[in-house]
Amino acid sequence: MRITVFLSSNPVPDRYRRAAEHLGRFIGEAGHTVVWGGTDLGLMKVLIDAVEEAGGKSEGISVGFLEQYTRPGSVMAIAQNLADRKERLLAGTEAVVVVAGGTGTLDEATDAIELRRHGMTSAPLIFLSTDGFYRPLQELLDRMHREDFLNVPLADVATFVETPEEVMAALHAIPASGMAEELMAMEPEPS
Repeated sequence: MRITVFLSSNPVPDRYRRAAEHLGRFIGEAGHTVVWGGTDLGLMKVLIDAVEEAGGKSEGISVGFLEQYTRPGSVMAIAQNLADRKERLLAGTEAVVVVAGGTGTLDEATDAIELRRHGMTSAPLIFLSTDGFYRPLQELLDRMHREDFLNVPLADVATFVETPEEVMAALHAIPASGMAEELMAMEPEPS
């Protein structure tokens, strides 16, 4: 399975590092491919180290002004700008997992929310809410739905879980049928 993971490139508290490491190990052991922002720092590095050490694959998609921070020796593409990077990160994905992160991660996650909301992808969107990290966002999105700012129930857009094990359970619940047609439709334009 091709899984896009959005997460921080900053050094963060250990509880988030542990969650990213466990998630990476589980993804790698399952033989999946992670598509990520390409930076070899912070949670991104922790996750990809664990994925690759456990036998999984990774594909980085960075952007020119961050190229100096890319992971040496990795499969890497360099996008023209942040919008192009987001589009490439989401193209052809079979699932999106959002791990703790800052405004860049939130920006990427809201793009995925919009794609789900408008029916432009059926790729599941799973938030790993370590220590309740995404609980305020979940509450905000619930309120948006209750007050008619979000025209679909949150459960139709995203799943919020607390542990890497719950992320894996959600990933394994994804039906395989029909995925190929959607992936073909989402392939990025050649640059």
